Amino acid sequence: MTAEAIIVSLLKADATVTGLIGTRLKPSTLAQGLAHPAVVFDHITTTTRHTLSTAEAVQRKRGRVQLTVLAASYPQQKALLKACADACKYQRGTIAGFANVSVLADVEGPDMRSPGLKTADEVYMQTLDFIVTWNEPR
Repeated sequence: MTAEAIIVSLLKADATVTGLIGTRLKPSTLAQGLAHPAVVFDHITTTTRHTLSTAEAVQRKRGRVQLTVLAASYPQQKALLKACADACKYQRGTIAGFANVSVLADVEGPDMRSPGLKTADEVYMQTLDFIVTWNEPR
């Protein structure tokens, strides 16, 4: 859960993101009936950069984390997506206890809408992927 821990740490530390979602930052799926706006995070992949010597004290990891923002309106969706991107992209250094971290925004997914029976039931969604690299002790 390292890549996710790094992204979650950045999101929780950002006043704009927490001002929009409070504590509604959840792994994988949201509980039915949870208020919006909210952010769901998913681990997509992690790879290890292998070396021939394997003598290094750390190994370089590269992970992909996908965020899905859920909002009550299209403008709110866009504002939350921007806040998440601004909180995470181009961050580097030691984050969540991991050294030599680098975070890049990658794929921004399509606008999606889950139509409800009435406008109040609609959920506006969009995804955003981040590529996270870091050093991890062997």
